Amino acid sequence: MLSLLAVGCPVCNKVVLVLLGTSGALTVWAPLQPWLGALSVGLLGVAAVRRLAGEIACPVPVRD
Repeated sequence: MLSLLAVGCPVCNKVVLVLLGTSGALTVWAPLQPWLGALSVGLLGVAAVRRLAGEIACPVPVRD
């Protein structure tokens, strides 16, 4: 969800534009977008590591 809000120009993001207005979107939201993008990528990385940790901790026995 954060990655959806982090992409695009602030004026094109309709939710931000409705909540903050045009000047608010440009002055408040534009500086936050790179941070939201980085946070989104970090959270996706944590989720992937946690998901793959279960695959490593619980191996499937191999039949010969």
